[in-house]
Amino acid sequence: MSSGPPLSPELEALATEWIRDAEAPDSHGKAHDSWFTSGTLAESNPEAAWALTVALIDRLPDERLDLVAAVVLEHILEHHAEAFVSRVEAQATRDPRFRECLAAVWLVDDYASPAVLARLKAASGNRLDIATRAELDQIEQEWDRAHGGA
Repeated sequence: MSSGPPLSPELEALATEWIRDAEAPDSHGKAHDSWFTSGTLAESNPEAAWALTVALIDRLPDERLDLVAAVVLEHILEHHAEAFVSRVEAQATRDPRFRECLAAVWLVDDYASPAVLARLKAASGNRLDIATRAELDQIEQEWDRAHGGA
């Protein structure tokens, strides 16, 4: 069941590449060009990124929704939470798979107002993680140490 409008040919091609990359055996822990493109799209053209997000949630299996959360939806909300909160709430009410994807998003408490963050968390069934900037910095430092970074 599709819950979004048809994608433009460019977005359809990106969705196809994205799904191929997500279903690859080595997809977790690896950055793919399609994911970089969709993350950039989330910043520069959030409407297109939203359409892509809805399509990916419709098409990918449940065990890949965390990738959509981390790569696309999280970036839309990081940069455009205020503009998308009502749409997120409506989609989460309509679509349990979207709500599952939203629950896998991590946000930082300075991405949006406390009221908007509270609405997003409620839309996720109160499962969306909202970290402080200090917590995020610590997580990133630990990840860098564990993966040979700075």
